[in-house]
Amino acid sequence: MKNSLIRSLYFIVIALLVISCNSYSPLVISTLQCEDLDNPLGIDNTSPYFSWLLQSDKKNSRQTAYQILVASSEKLLSEGKADLWDSGKTDSEQSVWVLYRGTPLTSKSFAYWKVRVWDEDRIATKWSDPAFFGVGLLHADDWKANYIGVDYGQEPPRSPQFWKTFQWDNTGEKALLHVNSLGYHEVYLNGRPVSDAVLTPAVSQFDKRSLTVTYDVTGLLQKGENDLVVWLGQGWYHDGLPGVVEGGPFVRAQLEVWKEGAWLTSLVTDGTWSARESGYESTWRKYRLGGEIVDASLLLTDLAAASLNGVEWGKAKEVAIPSHQATPQMVELNRIQKEFHPESLLSVGDTAWIYDMKTNFTGWTKIKFPSLEKGQRIQINYCDFLDEKGQFIDNSNYDVYIVSGRDNESFTNKFNYYAYRYLKISNVRKAPALSDITACLIHTDYSGNSSFSCSDDDLNAIHQMIQYTLSCLTLGGDMVDCPHVERLGYGGDGNASTVTM
Repeated sequence: MKNSLIRSLYFIVIALLVISCNSYSPLVISTLQCEDLDNPLGIDNTSPYFSWLLQSDKKNSRQTAYQILVASSEKLLSEGKADLWDSGKTDSEQSVWVLYRGTPLTSKSFAYWKVRVWDEDRIATKWSDPAFFGVGLLHADDWKANYIGVDYGQEPPRSPQFWKTFQWDNTGEKALLHVNSLGYHEVYLNGRPVSDAVLTPAVSQFDKRSLTVTYDVTGLLQKGENDLVVWLGQGWYHDGLPGVVEGGPFVRAQLEVWKEGAWLTSLVTDGTWSARESGYESTWRKYRLGGEIVDASLLLTDLAAASLNGVEWGKAKEVAIPSHQATPQMVELNRIQKEFHPESLLSVGDTAWIYDMKTNFTGWTKIKFPSLEKGQRIQINYCDFLDEKGQFIDNSNYDVYIVSGRDNESFTNKFNYYAYRYLKISNVRKAPALSDITACLIHTDYSGNSSFSCSDDDLNAIHQMIQYTLSCLTLGGDMVDCPHVERLGYGGDGNASTVTM
C-alpha cells in the first residue's frame, strides 16, 4: 500500500513537471520595435506602430493571436497594469505595424510595452522582455529653448562650442535632452559624450524641416554642478542651400526631467550660454566638396570642467530662425560600423606619403602623427583611384591639420567625411605607421542582419559587392547614388528609371 502511494505520487509529480515544461509555446519573441526603431526616445507622432520577431525550433510554428500591454512606467508594466493600453487577446497573425489604440498620447509621452502571442495550438508564449518609446517635441510651443549661434562677422564658417554650467538635485527619475541643430552636433555632459553617434542629425531640407535628436542623459548627470557642451559643425547647413540662414550653424537644446509624474523643463539654450571657436573650420561648399581645417592649438585636450575653465569664452547670441517644421528624427543615427588600417605605403618625395586602404569606403580617417613642430601645416588628401600613370589625383577633397606642438598629436574627422581608397599625407618627414592610420566606415545604423548565400560563387560575389556598395551610400538617413551630394530629394534617379508611356 505504501509503495503504491509513493509510486502514484511519483507519477503525479512527473506529470506536473511535464505540464509545467509545456505550459508555454515554443515561440520566442524578440526585437520589439516601435515605428521600426529600437526603443526610440522621441518619435514624431502620437499613433505609433509596434512590431516584433518570432523564432521557434518547431516547424510550421505561427502566431494566431497577440496581446500588447502598454504602461506609463516600467513598474506598472511588470505588475501587468497596462494603464495606457491592453489590447486583450486579439486573434491575428499580424506581428508587423500593429497600431496603438490606447489612451491618447501627447508630446513628451513616455511608455513601456511588452507583448505575448498564441501559437497554432492556441498555447501562449511567455511575455517578451519590456521595450519603451517616447514621443518627442511635436509642436512649436513645446520648445522653451532659443536657437543660439556665434557672431562671426566676416569670418568663414566655423564649428563653435557652447557651454553651460548648471545645478542638478538628483531627484528626477529620468532626464532627456532634446537637441535640434541646424548643422551637425555632438553633445558632452561632464566631459563624456552622450552618444556614440556621429554626423548627427540626418540630412534635411531646411526650408521645410529640421530634425531633433533625443538623448537619455539620466546616467551622466551628477548631483551638484554639471557641465553641458554642445559642439556644432556646418555639415549641410551652408549659405545658398534652401532655408539656410547666414552665420550658422545654430542649435537649440532642452533638458526635460521626469519628476513626480510630469516632465519639467530643467535647462534651455539661450543668451546666457558661453561660446568659443573649437579649432575646427569647414571648407565644404555648395556644389563642391572640401574638408576641415583643424587648428590644434585651439583644441581642448578634453571637455571636462578643468579644461573648460582653462580657456576664454565669449557669449552665445540668440538667433531668429524662419518658421519651419522641427520634428524628431525617425531614422537610425549614423555610427562607425567598421575600423581598419591601410595595407600598403608609398613615398612621394621626402615629405609626402600615399596609403592604400585596399577598398573604397565612406567615412572618417584617424591619424596618429609622429613628432611634429608647432605651427607645422599638414595636408591630408583623398581620392578614389590613381591615374593611368599610378599618380595620386589631387582634388578638393582635403583636410589641413595645424600642429599645436603637444605630445601625441592626432587628427580625426568630426563634421565632414570622405569616400576614398587612397590617402596622401603631405609635409611630414616621417611617415605614420600603417597601424597609426585608421579608416572608419560610417553608415546609418540599420541592422543589416539579412544575408544571402547560394552554390554559385559569382552570385555570392555580386551580392557581397552590392551589399557593401549600399553600406557606403547610406550615410545621412537616406540612400543615394554618390556618397557626398544629391541629398535634397531631387528625384532625378527615380524619374529616370520610371517606366513612362
